[in-house]
Amino acid sequence: MQRSTISFQHFVLIAMVLLAIFLFPELTRAETYYDYKDSKLLNIYSKDNGKFYKATFTYDKNGNITDKKMVPANAIDYPAETSYSNASYDIVLFNVDPKATQVEFPTWTENNGQDDVIWHQGEKVGGGIWKVIIPFNKHKDESGKYITHIYVDKTMWASSETMVNLTTSTRIPPTVNLSSGSYDIYLDSVGEHVARVAFPTWTLHNGQDDIVWKEGEKVASGTWKITIPFSEHNQETGEYITHIYSYDRQGNAVMSGFGQTRVVGGISAPTETSYSNASFDITAYGIDPKATQVEFPTWTEKNGQDDVIWYQGEKIGNGAWKITIPFSKHKDESGKYITHIYVDKTMWAASETMVNLTTNTRNPSTVNLSSGSYDIYIDGVGERVARVAFPTWTLQNGQDDIVWKDGYKVGANTWKITVPFSEHNQETGEYITHIYSYDQKGNAVMIGDGSVLVN
Repeated sequence: MQRSTISFQHFVLIAMVLLAIFLFPELTRAETYYDYKDSKLLNIYSKDNGKFYKATFTYDKNGNITDKKMVPANAIDYPAETSYSNASYDIVLFNVDPKATQVEFPTWTENNGQDDVIWHQGEKVGGGIWKVIIPFNKHKDESGKYITHIYVDKTMWASSETMVNLTTSTRIPPTVNLSSGSYDIYLDSVGEHVARVAFPTWTLHNGQDDIVWKEGEKVASGTWKITIPFSEHNQETGEYITHIYSYDRQGNAVMSGFGQTRVVGGISAPTETSYSNASFDITAYGIDPKATQVEFPTWTEKNGQDDVIWYQGEKIGNGAWKITIPFSKHKDESGKYITHIYVDKTMWAASETMVNLTTNTRNPSTVNLSSGSYDIYIDGVGERVARVAFPTWTLQNGQDDIVWKDGYKVGANTWKITVPFSEHNQETGEYITHIYSYDQKGNAVMIGDGSVLVN
């Protein structure tokens, strides 16, 4: 004999039914229809002692029940109004003759009479319980009043009306600079029955050659969000267009929003930075894709253009060029750095960055040799620093005992080194330390020094 097994999904369904019975014990006596989606119990329709009930469950992102309520229902359960973004709505009938073999739901919109009438076929979902889904895309994607007549075995049994309202609104920036890297779109007042929202986006340049379909994230009750990275659209400038589609749990969809943003070229460069960062980057976006050379002549404000260097930019994407400006190439100066940007020998833009001295050193002025070592700290170190070196030596006999050691980061902007006397022949006298910071490309600047008298 083959042993039977219960799948995990079936186990979950059984557990939910048991939970529903625990929450609403009266349902054990009812003719009941359990409405599921993706192993989640959404609704319970039931008849008990001649009365009709509807129980509704809501869940958080982790699948935990966040709300549950049970209300009396009419013999016909349908929404008096709903959001167009829900893409559809349900009609549920109770107390239909158990011998009935067909229930039909002819439906049309009030706009232009019955030009869009469809005879939807109902589904029997329980003893005397029938259900139908009315998708808006079968009715010319119209909003407004939907009218339904209900026929049981060709005899009119009841009718309903549902007002489908346009509730959504889109939030999108009118203009964005390519240097931002991306922008966000929000769709608000989305219906509670929406299962997912898609945001197909493309640039107006060359039509839909760069269209990307991405699903949004639900960030609050009734609000969905998407982030549009320019890297997915060839770093293009111009008009970005987004259509927004909401889907019900059966996959029916409606267009529930629209957005358009103008993306312009620009420069990404810090307005100020710490000298300890050893360098800073400039990226120019929106350069003509046909450009063959982008140059970044840079100098410091001090003494005019005595330190000007014409840096050759590197193309990092469609219309995007980048350069790193190391302070060591500009006499290790702080203060204002000025850059002009030339595209194929024609000036295109300019930028200025203030390079500030932000660091300070902490070390003891005097230490006893019996302590074995002492610590040096440097504070105010920039966020782009990759490592900090602390070369240390004693004044006696020059740098014959110099030791280069990398410090380690002990705080958001603080680095530390421990100097053991054993590495310096246990000498007394003055110990000297210079401190150098390095960026990720190996560019370095001296950012501090310290002197300690060892007795």
